Amino acid sequence: MPETKAHIQVNDELRNLFEGMFEFDPARRFTLDQILNHPWMQHPAATIQELDQELVRRHPNAPN
Repeated sequence: MPETKAHIQVNDELRNLFEGMFEFDPARRFTLDQILNHPWMQHPAATIQELDQELVRRHPNAPN
């Protein structure tokens, strides 16, 4: 599947969401409202498959 500009934007948004959710510093970590209102959560092209792919990319040694 060729990457389109929209596809790249979704991946960037997902990466930003993960970084905010898993931020070590609690003062900088996303709140529930920030997570629910994040652009990736609102994006119609966001899929569970993309989420799974990002998890595998970030944690390649995690068990399946």
